[in-house]
Amino acid sequence: MPPLVVAAAPVTRPEHRVVENWLQARTRLLGFDGFDKHEMTALLAAYPHLVPHLIPEAVLVAERVEAQLAQGLARGPIVVKRSDGALGTGIFFIIPQGDEVVVHKDSQSWRGTAGEAIARVAGAIRARMAYRTYLVQRFIDTRDAAGQPATVRADIVRRPFLEANKRPLAHGAEVERMGPAMTYWLSLIDA
Repeated sequence: MPPLVVAAAPVTRPEHRVVENWLQARTRLLGFDGFDKHEMTALLAAYPHLVPHLIPEAVLVAERVEAQLAQGLARGPIVVKRSDGALGTGIFFIIPQGDEVVVHKDSQSWRGTAGEAIARVAGAIRARMAYRTYLVQRFIDTRDAAGQPATVRADIVRRPFLEANKRPLAHGAEVERMGPAMTYWLSLIDA
């Protein structure tokens, strides 16, 4: 077990609480407030040894969103999501399957041509793009042998615990705020 585990989002489900409790019993847990996926990628990209581990992404631009989605989809399955995170909700999975493209969002699925899928996703996010940043990323399939998506991601830092910026959780445990400490932690990771 690493000496530090970063929690990328607050616990929202009972099964996540079990994992959080298990981690807290075995290591130190660093909480993460104000998660912005694009800002995090930019921060991590400043460390050349981490770049190969970043998921390729592009910020969607309202005037070019259809072209950007078509370009991404031409390379394979893609994901469209808010940069500021929504705890796994509101994410579009756009997956080519033969001559069709399947779009999954939350508990809904839709099937059609690539052009129809692009128009549908662009239409769903265009108005929100005026006040919210959206990203397109390559889709990485994390399903287990039973076909269930993985819901736990681990970020490992190999340094001692930073005692600043603690905040209490609702159930009484303490974790640290990630934002103020992130640059410090990244500066200590060995290449």
